[in-house]
Amino acid sequence: MLPPLQGEVRWGWVTHSLLRRANFTMNILVIGGGGREAALVHKISQSPKVTHLFCAPGNAGISAHAICVPIAVNQISALVQFAKENQIDLTVVGPEIPL
Repeated sequence: MLPPLQGEVRWGWVTHSLLRRANFTMNILVIGGGGREAALVHKISQSPKVTHLFCAPGNAGISAHAICVPIAVNQISALVQFAKENQIDLTVVGPEIPL
């Protein structure tokens, strides 16, 4: 693997600059249903790189920006299954419980 260029951040084989230049979109899952997750969903939903934005379990305010999925934050196996079935590219965990 090549060393990162100046101002470039690497995540495995994907670089931040590659993500900016690449013409692809992502399915994103945000886990949680509080104010922190509402703020995250609001900002993530503004990105043109987002194809589908899901939130588990979400809330009424979050549902304006994301598809709410009725899976509790402590149901890890159900969250993993949902992520696999919906080809989730990125998961953002808000609360500490699932960590």
